[in-house]
Amino acid sequence: GLVLKALFAHQSPWLTLAVVIVMVGFAGYEIMSRQERKLTGLWSYGIGVTTMTFAAVSVTVLALSTQLRPDPWWDARYAIPLLGMMLGNAMTGISLGLNNLLSAVTRDRWAVEAQIALGYPRHVAMRPFIRRALDQFHVGLGFGVPARNDDRPNPGWA
Repeated sequence: GLVLKALFAHQSPWLTLAVVIVMVGFAGYEIMSRQERKLTGLWSYGIGVTTMTFAAVSVTVLALSTQLRPDPWWDARYAIPLLGMMLGNAMTGISLGLNNLLSAVTRDRWAVEAQIALGYPRHVAMRPFIRRALDQFHVGLGFGVPARNDDRPNPGWA
């Protein structure tokens, strides 16, 4: 509370940006820590942080510039709480989506390898898994798209 009180009193875009960066860093770490299977290197952290940052910041800036219209638009009293809510939703959806994607690919690795061995490009072989991960992402953002019921790859690989 004392940190937020000081931040709200100073009205500095640089302090607001610093708090945003710290919030995104902690949320990205939380996404990475929720994964049962992790990608190697910075991929696990980078994919989660990049998608979460894009989703949360774009929605926050859109809301600040079109609906709320604080003066200035980066006013920390509005930007920080709104971004926190967007980060929480995006963090949940992305962590579920990545966990689902990596678990499904690990579980059905044989299907992906078979499609690649038959000459299909990797993105075609991964399509059913990516669809389920995107469904989880949409549910986490609150769009209400139900997750697919099939836990197996599409036999037609359409």
